[in-house]
Amino acid sequence: MQSPRPSPPLVTLRQGPERAAARPPVAYWHGAMLALLLLGVAGWSTQAAEPQALIEARLRITCKGEQTTKTWQRFALACVAAVDEFAGRALEPPRMLRIHFADSGASVGVVAEPLSLSFGPDDTMERVTHRLLRALLQRRFMAAEDANPPLMPSAEWLAAALTNRVLFGNRERDGRFAPDYEPARFAFQRGIYPEVERLLEHPVPPEATVLYRLYALHCDLLALCVLEAAGPDAGQRLLELDARGRTPPEALRFVLQEVLAPGETLQSWYARAAADGSRQGRRVSDTDSTAERFEALVTVTVAAPADIGSRGNRVPLEDVPQRLAALPLENGAIGRLQHDLFELLKDAPYLLQKPISLYSEACDELAAGRTRAARNALRAARKQFGQALARQRLLDAYLDEQERRFVPAERRFALPLEIVGRYARAERELDPELQRYLDTLSR
Repeated sequence: MQSPRPSPPLVTLRQGPERAAARPPVAYWHGAMLALLLLGVAGWSTQAAEPQALIEARLRITCKGEQTTKTWQRFALACVAAVDEFAGRALEPPRMLRIHFADSGASVGVVAEPLSLSFGPDDTMERVTHRLLRALLQRRFMAAEDANPPLMPSAEWLAAALTNRVLFGNRERDGRFAPDYEPARFAFQRGIYPEVERLLEHPVPPEATVLYRLYALHCDLLALCVLEAAGPDAGQRLLELDARGRTPPEALRFVLQEVLAPGETLQSWYARAAADGSRQGRRVSDTDSTAERFEALVTVTVAAPADIGSRGNRVPLEDVPQRLAALPLENGAIGRLQHDLFELLKDAPYLLQKPISLYSEACDELAAGRTRAARNALRAARKQFGQALARQRLLDAYLDEQERRFVPAERRFALPLEIVGRYARAERELDPELQRYLDTLSR
């Protein structure tokens, strides 16, 4: 990762990925079942996998226990659906993909077949999902006579993108995709963007769970921007170029060639496209984040003359006459400030939008050379922002209090409670006899 200025939340991807601590077998299966449950809550079908659907998807899944097998079948079909949604249905019937899940007492051996995957109890859900999606992407370009699937280096970052959608995509109950890109948007608002070519060519392994989740989130957002810029068939074209030996950056440049401005790089295009893409789904910024961004935009650092070592204090722009007078003389400075204020306005809570708009309009006075009128207008807009911010915080506190008073806990926590309940039911289905025995111990 690379950024114009340091930022702890994102620069960690520049470091070599550290392997996450190994999970014990029981923790893995609990985590796996919880992730599968979250898929059901997010909108994926949780009905028993139909044999015909498995035949059409060309999947063969084996593991110990009928209920566990059905659960993994549903999960694998959800992964197939995610790949088809991204790249379209394959024109030719795919090769058979065999997936084996070993129990805690079995060892996972080396599988010689090219389209066979084997997982053990120590494999994290991220690793299982990533490897499965990568195999599904690769087999689309594997002919019947091929001994091995094509290398397809782009399959790594695309598998990470789809892993984020499958495991953390927030698909609503009505099937609508409502992603949450708030961590990325928080960084974009501060001018911090990942290095696109690093995302493409230096994938983070899923074993590094925390870093991988951040990496997968950015890959998902990059894939979303590609589809929106180049059309719904961009995913298939990207994979075709990848299978023919193009490097990931070459493939992406080719797909985006008609939307890249003259001389524009992948990095500059992404910085332009990602800001809007990250607003999809749940996008309104919280009150404190909006206030912080507003202050960063409309204040300047002023150091005390006698204090050489001081980092200075943040002072409102309209209270620094020299800076206010110099702003119209800087090429494009006022335009950039108004652009940033407009970006903030789109993310801000409703009550804060009008004063932000008024501050931006006051900059027109500054651009016209009416410095005194601009100073008065900027001060009035700042005052209105302060009043609106106070009302917004009172509103936040009031709504929180009313929710606690009048909304029953079972409604406020309906979704988490549903997850817990369904998780418990799914756990019982794994081994009903064991659960009945545990019930007798708890009496």
